[in-house]
Amino acid sequence: LAAKRLRPLYPELHVFAFGCPALLDPVQAEACEEFVTTLCNGFDIVPRASFKSARHLRAHICQIAAAVAKEATKRQSQAASVVGRESRKGASVLSSASAQAGAV
Repeated sequence: LAAKRLRPLYPELHVFAFGCPALLDPVQAEACEEFVTTLCNGFDIVPRASFKSARHLRAHICQIAAAVAKEATKRQSQAASVVGRESRKGASVLSSASAQAGAV
C-alpha cells in the first residue's frame, strides 16, 4: 500500500513482498503488477486468504453439511424401520405365546 502512494514520487521504486496478505482488489493489484514482486511459500495460507476464498470455503462446508444431514436422515429412517419391524415381530411372538397359553 505504501508503494502505491510512493510510486509517483519515486518512479523507479520496486517492492519485494514476502508472504503478504491479499489487500487489494483485482483492479488495484493489476495496477501494481509492474512494480511489486510477491514471494510466498507454497504452503502459506496468508497470501491465498481472501474474501473470495472464504466465500468458496463457506459454500463447500455448507455443501458437505447438507450431504451429512441428508445421510443422517436416511440412516435415522432406516433405523426406525428396523425398530418398527422388530417391535411388530415381538408383538406377534407375544400374541402367539398368549394364544398358546390360552389354549392350554
